[in-house]
Amino acid sequence: MSKVTMVSLYTNFRNQRRTQRHGRKISEHLKSFEDKGYDSPIIVAGYPKSGNTWLARVVAEAIGCPVLGFAGLREHDEIAMEGLERTSRSYVLKSHHTRDMLDLVCHPNLKILTIVRDPRDVAVSGKHYLFKGQNDAEGKMVGIMTHCAGGAGWDRRSWSEYVDQFLDPCMPMARYEDMLEAPGESLQQLFREAQIPVDRARIAAAIENQSFEKARQRFENENDPAKLQHMRQGRAGAYKKELSDENRLRLTRSLAPTMVDLNYLS
Repeated sequence: MSKVTMVSLYTNFRNQRRTQRHGRKISEHLKSFEDKGYDSPIIVAGYPKSGNTWLARVVAEAIGCPVLGFAGLREHDEIAMEGLERTSRSYVLKSHHTRDMLDLVCHPNLKILTIVRDPRDVAVSGKHYLFKGQNDAEGKMVGIMTHCAGGAGWDRRSWSEYVDQFLDPCMPMARYEDMLEAPGESLQQLFREAQIPVDRARIAAAIENQSFEKARQRFENENDPAKLQHMRQGRAGAYKKELSDENRLRLTRSLAPTMVDLNYLS
């Protein structure tokens, strides 16, 4: 057996073990909430900077349950956490885990909702948040999104490799852009596909309270700079002014098939 084959086998084995480990950690995390009276978890999953935090908050408010953290990380101070005063057997956790990790999570009542965003806008948001203050922040973010490093986590796969796993009729998905343009219809469809009964009036109230303007005002009143920084602009199409032509071309060349599938390219 060649050295290259040995390395490849070891890498695959390591990635499988890491995937299994994360699946167990999330399962154990969900089980830890049972003693507190929670038995109906909802995980909101998606590639970073795709609107996960917003969707987690608006879903939780529509249902009338709290956002209790990040899946698998018990002591993590998750930016999306809110609504801890709400009384419910349901709860929401945010996640950037890959589909194969989430498929290993064991819980009889688990619901998984996903969100996707135009990768060109993801790149813009990511360079400001994940690589803020670094040289060539844009190039670093685009590099992660277009290159598969052969690992188990989101940052070891291209955007397409991450998103493609969730393009499944059995996996409820919302597009960030549709959430902005028609939030009521998008959320109703998401809940319907996930078989989560929610009153339309509650959905409308949650959308209103979680609007970009109201949320920003709330965080300003609370003097919470971390949440304010996390929000940025909350709009679609920022890449048209903020993303260089070179990096826009890199993204579209590398991610075109998935972008076409999601109507980001024609």
